[in-house]
Amino acid sequence: MKPLHPVPVEPSEAEKQQAWVLLSASADQAKLSSTSPVRQEIHADQRLLDCRHRNLKDPGSLNQRLPKPTGGAAKNRIAVVLPGDLRCIQRSGPLLQALGQQADLFVVTRAAHAQAAAELAPPERVKVVDNDPEARVGDAALPLGSMKQWHKLALALELVQQEECRRQRRYSHILKLRSDYFYVHPRRLLGRFVASCRALKGGLVGSSDKVFGGPRDLMLQLQSFHTAIPGWFDQQEQRYWPINLHQVLASDDAIKWYGFNWPVELIGQPSSTEQWREQLIAGGQQLAIALRSFQPRPDAAYHRLFRGHDRFASEVCFARFLNFTGIPFRECRSLRGFLYSDRSA
Repeated sequence: MKPLHPVPVEPSEAEKQQAWVLLSASADQAKLSSTSPVRQEIHADQRLLDCRHRNLKDPGSLNQRLPKPTGGAAKNRIAVVLPGDLRCIQRSGPLLQALGQQADLFVVTRAAHAQAAAELAPPERVKVVDNDPEARVGDAALPLGSMKQWHKLALALELVQQEECRRQRRYSHILKLRSDYFYVHPRRLLGRFVASCRALKGGLVGSSDKVFGGPRDLMLQLQSFHTAIPGWFDQQEQRYWPINLHQVLASDDAIKWYGFNWPVELIGQPSSTEQWREQLIAGGQQLAIALRSFQPRPDAAYHRLFRGHDRFASEVCFARFLNFTGIPFRECRSLRGFLYSDRSA
């Protein structure tokens, strides 16, 4: 009898993805999946890979696990902010309510989601933009939905500060979440979030601009990001921003530094973030000086692996803001996940 040989199993699209796609909770990148990715720790996260595969085939079959009840998170005084439309709230509602037992939850949303917001947080921690004249005017002045998201985050951070004034006590950490995001490892979500922040020592953690957080004072700096959008980030996707190399090297691929406009004459056209990072390290101080002082010619060529919206690439602009302010950003295992593929249905 001939020996039986195992039938080769074709890897799923999730397994073919570059690490940066998984770390930043991005949609699958078809152009990048044709080549074998450099294997990193996140490729060993089988639950993440399996859930991403199911999200493409049947997102309704995903079972959102709930955080484990614990009293440990309370001593950290965590504020969880939820700015934006409460999409997929039927799926994420139990998780958010469970987190509300461990931290203070703040919601900023539109009138269409007011009832869902009221079921998550008390009135003093909820703002409905349509019901606030000043907030309504500010929201209407922004042309893109992605810009409105940052406006709502700024409003949520205001609610956090107002609550601090009422209680005469500051929060230690602030965490920004989404209701249309599937959390792969939520069992110790808040505790591991705080532990990741402490390990980084002075930065933010998360998955790009989707879910992220950090120490209170660092998160409050994002209020100025919203106010900077009209003058500094709107319709600026073609310009060169001086790059802080130290901040890039202090971060990982969970933040989209690879969406910056990198001068080809300085870094060439690396095909992966791993190769790219090796070049940046090898360039040392000389490259750091060149990147922050580069004066582009009209015909300057740029290289990047990720391209967002032509007018306002939210994830890249967020990464630019952190790069300019020198705030590093790294992934957090308990915040790994992705957006539901049917969230707009």
